[in-house]
Amino acid sequence: HTDLVVVSLPGLALDTGAGLVTALSAAGAFAAFLSTSSGLLLAAGAAVSHDLLPRASSGSAEIRRLRIGVGAVALAAAAVALGARDLDLSVTVGWAFGLAASTFTPLLLLGIWTDRLTSAGAAAGLATGAVVSTSAALATVAFSPGPGWVAVLLAEPAAWSIAVSFAVMLGVSHLTRHTRRSGAASLLLMHSAD
Repeated sequence: HTDLVVVSLPGLALDTGAGLVTALSAAGAFAAFLSTSSGLLLAAGAAVSHDLLPRASSGSAEIRRLRIGVGAVALAAAAVALGARDLDLSVTVGWAFGLAASTFTPLLLLGIWTDRLTSAGAAAGLATGAVVSTSAALATVAFSPGPGWVAVLLAEPAAWSIAVSFAVMLGVSHLTRHTRRSGAASLLLMHSAD
């Protein structure tokens, strides 16, 4: 129970004032949690509303579209959280970092350092990284592999799933190279869209 250590530690370390230290630690943790989660929720909801919902014709319709996107993301996050409530915190945090590393790292590096990345390649690599890292995390929870290199590779999937995602992005981009836009055209498209 790794999460109990944070709450129990002040009481074990201090003779007096342990309750105050615990209360301040809990208040700081909840403030950080709420500010981070609200920022992520708004960013994800804005992305969903912009990319998946029909365009709005007025400012009030745009706000309504944003609210629908934020609500959809909040419901999806709640469903995932309820499904993972019996998991140890260290498993879910490790999965989140593995997922982020397996998807965003190849996308950002290839997006910055090469002009050969296509939209299809980026999407395929993102999907592959997400599926591979999530499958490894689920396999760790479901099968609890014993000691050995298989257990290490399943517990730390980013060590190899990043390379898989890179390979898929580059491979699919090579196969769909005829759909690639120039960097200047992509920037123009991003900055001219409303």
